Amino acid sequence: MNLALWNSVQKTPLDQTKKGKIGGHNITSIAPQYLLKKATEHFGSIGYGFGMENERYEHFQIGDETLCNYFADFWYLEGGVKCTFPMVSSGKLAYVTNSGKGYLKVDQEIYKKVQTNAMSKALSKLGFGADVFLGMFEDDLYMNSLKADKAESDGEKAKELAEKEAARIAALPENQEASLKQIASVETSIGKMADKTKKATAKAKFEELKGSGAVITVSTVNTWLGWTA
Repeated sequence: MNLALWNSVQKTPLDQTKKGKIGGHNITSIAPQYLLKKATEHFGSIGYGFGMENERYEHFQIGDETLCNYFADFWYLEGGVKCTFPMVSSGKLAYVTNSGKGYLKVDQEIYKKVQTNAMSKALSKLGFGADVFLGMFEDDLYMNSLKADKAESDGEKAKELAEKEAARIAALPENQEASLKQIASVETSIGKMADKTKKATAKAKFEELKGSGAVITVSTVNTWLGWTA
């Protein structure tokens, strides 16, 4: 029971992750927007079912670096009960680069970055994307199972799209069943053919088509009218 939420949100789709390196170590990161979507599916819209409150930013100077620390309380509703716990995140607001002579660089996106990082970390504590944070994306057996699941899912989606496309095409006017009048127009066109041999062949083939039980479409009629003209 205590792991119900965790188990329902721990699995991460391959296409919502990306590989990278930090300090020479291979890592896998999750798209923050995907985590927000999953949280919305479970809790409701941000600000209504979950979110951050009591937010504040503090700056600290360490040598040539200015750090931005973010403090907030993450909250969410579960079974009508508001649950909350504190979160903190930090990043470099300003620092001197190591390249060339070095210059002061200011990260104008730092406030958004530390807030996003805190939100992602908070959701990870509830089990969102737990397979990534547990290092399972570095496990070959687990990755193979995810790839197999994705291949199966892609196959089902492709089949569904093909069926929808077939239904769409079938609904086009030229693929609808021809009327008796339209079929009769083909027979009239065959009767007007000057070449007696071709006329006899065309008549026999068209009679064979009608007797086969196959649906004669508007497209088929147009093809015959073009051929017998």
